[in-house]
Amino acid sequence: MKKEIIIGSYNEWLEFIKQEDITIEEALEVASKFLNVIYIDLKTKKELIESTEYYINKFCQNHLAEKPLFLPPV
Repeated sequence: MKKEIIIGSYNEWLEFIKQEDITIEEALEVASKFLNVIYIDLKTKKELIESTEYYINKFCQNHLAEKPLFLPPV
């Protein structure tokens, strides 16, 4: 059974993936849809959080910035 998740901001997204009961697989599935990127070579939840924070700070604060399709670990 799938859960419905409502995320209204980047801060809410980061808080969601930082929850202990959210697995990296669940976070990756939602992240790909929420940020419209494909994560590559992530092995830990910490890498996912760091890559997501980097992406948000670099590409989501400036609406004119060209956003990448693939997001590797930082």
